[in-house]
Amino acid sequence: MGFGSDLKLEEEYYNKVFKPWLNSRGNDSIFIRFNSNNIIYELLQKKNDVDIILDNGTENISLSLKVRRSCYNDIFFETISNCNKNTPGWGYYSKADFIVYSMGDFINGFLSILFNPADVKKLNLEKYKIQYGKTYNNNKLLYKTEGRIIPFSDFKHTLLFDQRKNERR
Repeated sequence: MGFGSDLKLEEEYYNKVFKPWLNSRGNDSIFIRFNSNNIIYELLQKKNDVDIILDNGTENISLSLKVRRSCYNDIFFETISNCNKNTPGWGYYSKADFIVYSMGDFINGFLSILFNPADVKKLNLEKYKIQYGKTYNNNKLLYKTEGRIIPFSDFKHTLLFDQRKNERR
């Protein structure tokens, strides 16, 4: 799996699961897709970690979308996005109003929660286990990310929906 497949997963999740759910609640939204010539992508998504803008007619709300391929009882709160360069992870640089953290697959369904990244940063992050993610391109490791594994029970969040059909964790 690589960065391109992660972007594809996020876009597929948005189109097949999240946007229909938003539409059912009467929310209009804009998904900011990757395009190297797209100034909106460069300014909002790449620099500020904003993937979705919601418009309810009176205000705009920005969301960052995180999608994991498996369900867990915790989140991976990214603290370093590229360990080679020691660049801050989305947990620190995101300017999105909320993170939409979704886990699952298109066969068994998704669990999606919503939280404010500022609330998580208030925790003592040092007490949580460090874990690493890896980004590949053509089976070559490009870089590792670092994050803290934080159980849902340790931070304030809202369950958006749980569509999973199989065993609940």
